[in-house]
Amino acid sequence: MNQVPSITESKPLIVGIGASAGGLDAIQDFFNHIPGETGMSFVIIQHLSPNFKSLMNELLGKHTGMEILTVTEEMEIQPNKIYLNRSDVNISLKGNKIKLIKKAPFDRLNLPIDIFFHSLGSECAERSVAIVLSGTGSDGSRGIRTVKASGGTVMVQDPQTAQFNGMPNTALHTHLADFIGSPIDLAKKLIDLSTSKTDFFDSDKIDTDILFKDLLSEVHKITGIDFRTYKSNTLARRIQKRMDILGIIRLDDYKKYFTSNEDEAIILYKEFMIGVTNFFRDPEAFDSLVLNGFGKIFNDKKSTDPIRIWIPACSTGEEVFTIAILLDEYLIRNKINRDYKIFATDIDTDALRRASAALYPVNIITDIAKERLQNYFVKSGDQFQLIKRIREKVIFSAHNLVKDPPFIRMDIISCRNLLIYLKPETQKRVISNFHFSLRSGGILLLGHSENISDNEGQFEVLDPKWRIYKRSGQQISRNNIDDYDFKKSVFYKYLSPDKTYASNAKNNSHSEESYYRTLTELHSPPSIFIDQNFQIMFINGDIGKYLTVGKGVFTSNLIDMLEPGLSSIVRNAVRRAAADKIPVEIKDATFTHNDNNYTVSIIVRIPFIEVDNYSVFLIEFPSIQSTDTIKITMNLGNDTDINNQRITDLESELKVLNTEKQNIVEELETSNEELQASNEELMASNEELQSANEELQSVNEELYSINTELQAKNTELENLTLDMENLLASTQIGTLFLDSEMRIRKFTPELRKVFNLRENDIGRPIYDFASNFADITEKDILVEAKKVIEERSYSYKQIKSTGSRYYLQRITPFTRSDESADGVVITYIDITDLRDTVDKLEVANTVLDQAFESAGVSWWIWDILDPKEMGNRFGKFFNWLPFNSGIINVNDYKEYIHPEDLDGFVEELNKGISNPNTVFNYEYRIKSNDGRWRWLQERAVVKINTDHIPYIQLVGVSYDINDSKVKETKLSESEIKYRTMFETMQQGVIYLDPNGYIISANPKAEEILGLTVEQMQKRNSMDSGWKAVHEDMSEFAGNDHPSMIALKTGKPASGVIMGVFNPKINNYRWIIINAIPQFRGNETKPYQVYTTFEDITSIRNTKEILSHSLREKEILLKEIHHRVKNNLQIISSLLSLQTENISDAKTRTILETAKNRIHSISVIHKHLYESDDLSQIDFKHYLKTIISIFNSSLSEDRIKTEIKGENLLLDINTAVPASLIIHELVSNSVKHAFKSREKGKISVTVKSKESLAEITVKDNGKGLPKNFDTKKAKSLGMNLILNLVSQLNGNLIIENGNGATFKIQFPINEEQSN
Repeated sequence: MNQVPSITESKPLIVGIGASAGGLDAIQDFFNHIPGETGMSFVIIQHLSPNFKSLMNELLGKHTGMEILTVTEEMEIQPNKIYLNRSDVNISLKGNKIKLIKKAPFDRLNLPIDIFFHSLGSECAERSVAIVLSGTGSDGSRGIRTVKASGGTVMVQDPQTAQFNGMPNTALHTHLADFIGSPIDLAKKLIDLSTSKTDFFDSDKIDTDILFKDLLSEVHKITGIDFRTYKSNTLARRIQKRMDILGIIRLDDYKKYFTSNEDEAIILYKEFMIGVTNFFRDPEAFDSLVLNGFGKIFNDKKSTDPIRIWIPACSTGEEVFTIAILLDEYLIRNKINRDYKIFATDIDTDALRRASAALYPVNIITDIAKERLQNYFVKSGDQFQLIKRIREKVIFSAHNLVKDPPFIRMDIISCRNLLIYLKPETQKRVISNFHFSLRSGGILLLGHSENISDNEGQFEVLDPKWRIYKRSGQQISRNNIDDYDFKKSVFYKYLSPDKTYASNAKNNSHSEESYYRTLTELHSPPSIFIDQNFQIMFINGDIGKYLTVGKGVFTSNLIDMLEPGLSSIVRNAVRRAAADKIPVEIKDATFTHNDNNYTVSIIVRIPFIEVDNYSVFLIEFPSIQSTDTIKITMNLGNDTDINNQRITDLESELKVLNTEKQNIVEELETSNEELQASNEELMASNEELQSANEELQSVNEELYSINTELQAKNTELENLTLDMENLLASTQIGTLFLDSEMRIRKFTPELRKVFNLRENDIGRPIYDFASNFADITEKDILVEAKKVIEERSYSYKQIKSTGSRYYLQRITPFTRSDESADGVVITYIDITDLRDTVDKLEVANTVLDQAFESAGVSWWIWDILDPKEMGNRFGKFFNWLPFNSGIINVNDYKEYIHPEDLDGFVEELNKGISNPNTVFNYEYRIKSNDGRWRWLQERAVVKINTDHIPYIQLVGVSYDINDSKVKETKLSESEIKYRTMFETMQQGVIYLDPNGYIISANPKAEEILGLTVEQMQKRNSMDSGWKAVHEDMSEFAGNDHPSMIALKTGKPASGVIMGVFNPKINNYRWIIINAIPQFRGNETKPYQVYTTFEDITSIRNTKEILSHSLREKEILLKEIHHRVKNNLQIISSLLSLQTENISDAKTRTILETAKNRIHSISVIHKHLYESDDLSQIDFKHYLKTIISIFNSSLSEDRIKTEIKGENLLLDINTAVPASLIIHELVSNSVKHAFKSREKGKISVTVKSKESLAEITVKDNGKGLPKNFDTKKAKSLGMNLILNLVSQLNGNLIIENGNGATFKIQFPINEEQSN
């Protein structure tokens, strides 16, 4: 049963990158898209010239954040790093470390990429990734085979994106690339591959095994190859790799993909088939084969018997031709004339085709010695091909080692590194087949990791290290291989063009189906297809008794294989058919087979098939003769004439052939001599040109790499030059470059301000030019410059120009890379403004000192390198200190520090000294000259200078914070006091933020509202949870809350009464609220609101009781007013009755006046008991009633009375006197103002302003008498008016003109005014 093995978690990938010409851009593009933390390691292999220092480290550093290292011996490969090869050695991997390898001699082609890729695949297996980028040649194309065979991944740059496509194309011709794309595409795919998390075991184990078996079964159905006999771990790794490439995680998902994609079976089949092979792999093993194998074989066999060698799993033929070359060398070296044949088989038909062509890339020269390369290979374009003499010794054929029957009578079998992929039971069976195939004493060569432990009795060990064995023991019983179908033996496969790939075979463009279609039409008798040279092309049916395979070199020529009695007959019939273009039948042909005589009929046809413009013949051996279409019949049993005719034809043909042969031989001999001479010359020239070409190619690649790097560096230098020129120009510093002879090398534009120079003056001596300096200054400059060159020193000086400008002149040596001085660099910095600034700074410094002193700040410097003393200016600013000296010993200074603060002072000071980035900041107490302790704060930083005179100083300032400390203490005490007040006051206090959310509340607020501070902080005034109501129990909207009004308007809101539901008592608490907004600085928007409220629940309850009492009192007062009014009306009525009985006019007038006065008072009481408010009366409305009654009492309508002004509310104590005053004034006007006039007008005006009321009574009568004096008036009315005005605490103003005007002004409450 095929069980999927455990696949351990993979380690980070090791990525090898091969590049040559044009590779720099590709590498930079690639790493532009690789993050710095992928966990992968990268090794870059380039073709480098040994005489050139690579700049790759610097050039690549701009495109990646990873560390870049140049390899050294035993350097360990670490994640997230890039390693560069060196120009003097090749590199390889051993484990996880770099190994340095000596480069090939100059006359040999050096292939560093192949070398590294070989080691990468061998050491890292599935962790290996090989990437081939731009370059010429074929380097890397062989190394990727090892990576691929080891389970690694191969990536190749798309040739269309490469500057040089030689290396990418060669790599693609191997058909091993997993990914093809631009460098950017490869980078992205590599990231995906590195993060792939394929999990074979995400599903049930049994299900996984079933899926695995199903995949192998599907591959078997499609390809005919049963991989179930292979070890599962190898196959599982290859499947896992395909899943990683496709980005598929689960095996069941891959099975679905496999089923839906027809090409996937072939791709997976090719993945399974990838193997590692190259020329002379493991040379010691082949040396042992020559020593222990060849000699025994030649000694044991007859000199006439050819050597037969079988190489299963031959792949692309490198090992096959290696053994062929070794055997040929052995024969030549030992002067042995012996034929040999090598049968090379494999199940990979693509590999067999490439092996049959015997064409290999140029980089095989790294595996093959130069002498062998010259003796056994010829250059064919950009490839090497095995010479024909060696190719003809090898037959390549498709053969399944597990399913197909083995070869027989073999002298040597070489099967290296195949068994390790097979299951143990399959290994045992294959070894038994090898034992069956080998003749007694035959040699078996296996891979160094393989053995014959289960078949030890069948072989004798010749070399245990390299696994070379000699066949021993009895021949294995035929029963052990009965499962094989010998009708489908290798012998028949040799004759089948679709499964035979002999070097000299011709290609057939027709499919097998076309042959079978023809045979079907002709009833498919045993038959053979041949070409015009009698080469067998196809066989159908059982023709074994007609053919014989002889000893020696295998041949597919029909004439050589037919029984002797049939060969001449068939040859003649074919020639007759070809000549007449009609079928030919031969009857009763006799031949002998296995000592038995047979008679057979033969039909030769020319079918309709034509392949590559040569004729194809069909030879039939019918069991039942059919002559319907036969045109020529030759009866060999009875017709002697036909025999004679055949002989005549053959003799004529032979003569013609002999003549042609003689002519051809003569021509060939002549041409051969000429060609031999030319060939020798061409071979010599070709070898020289080939060697030179290889060298030039290698040099060209190296030069291109160097040129690319130099161009990149040159671009950088150009940019750097431009940067420097722009920098020098932007500094506005005059800079002059002089050589050792004081000639001008270069100068900046700014220098023209002091020297009269132009661009074409470069190269001329500087002393030829005038400057803006005095002559003596110019001479000093030249003297100083020469001194600087000689002494390698520096010169600084301030000089003055003739234009009264000051310059800082700095002369430094112009130093070359060998530290020699070759001139000077002189700079002129205009410091005129700087000098002015320095003068200003000195003034400012004085001002600053004054500011320090007035601000109570002192500065100081402590030289740490000389810690004994500390420079300071305490004595200047802090006159309260016990010392006044400018310098004080540090230890002495500590004596003045308060003992409680001393340790902290020392600790903070040490921190500031040890860490320049830390600011020393400490507050401490120091003793003053009066013995009291005062507070200081000190802040300082470390200042370090390493130029010229080094120093480390602690520079700081000291603040006299004693007053602020005292204030801080008082503030703290005040804070405690106010906090206590806040928490103990009997009013609720709440602070709200600008959004109306509660910030804090005192305990009284918690008590009144029935909520904790935490509960309140989740609410604002808009929260419906408050259940706030007005006094009439209507809802109190959140927007109307005093705090929200204060926030919106920025004005206080006070005296607002509100009912708030208290959840603790389950009832409302009544509060009166005051909200005060608070502002910061000049801000107009409040930053918070301070809200106080008082619980007035008990007060409100008392108020309700009082209100009830007041309502009862009002009822009583109304009743009283009603009764008073009734009584006054009764009195008025009595006076009216009395008046009617009195005849004295004066008395009647007095009684009428009294009656009117009483009536006025009764009207007031009437208004009071009819009013809802007993405390106040609408005085204007009252006046209208009085005036209307007064008007109705007049007998004539010549006098009009009107009321003007505004509403005025007066209490009863004010309204009664005021109404009597108006009554008296209006009565007087009626009586006295209009006696002499027919008509008149009296107006009464009422108005108020703030707390003062004014009543004006005006008439347009004759006015008052002259010299009218109220104090002298004796009338009762006027005295009454004056008394009433006095009762009101008012004033009476009398105006006389256009009638009389009386103004009464008296105080009232604001509530009485409208």
